[in-house]
Amino acid sequence: MDWGLTKELYKFPKIEDTVQEIQFQLLEETYQLVEPLIKERDVVYELLTYSFESYVSARLIWKTSKDMREQTIFIGNFLLMDSLGTSIANGI
Repeated sequence: MDWGLTKELYKFPKIEDTVQEIQFQLLEETYQLVEPLIKERDVVYELLTYSFESYVSARLIWKTSKDMREQTIFIGNFLLMDSLGTSIANGI
C-alpha cells in the first residue's frame, strides 16, 4: 500500500496557473493515513463505511515573490477490507 500510494502521488503533476506565476505541487513523501476510529464490527451496525482518511502535504509557490506556503490537505477516504476480505460501504 505504501509503495503504491507513493508511486501514484509522485506521478501527480505540478500545476501552474495560466500566466505561470503560481505553482501547486503535492509532496508525496509526507502523506499520512489515519486509522478508522470505529471498529470493523460496529461499522455494520451504524451503517457506516469502513475506511481510512488520507492526507498529503501540498506546496503553493508564488514565483514572482518567491513566497511559499505548505499545508496538509485531505485527499480522500480509502476503503479498507474487513477480516473476510470484503469492503463495507454504508453498513453493507
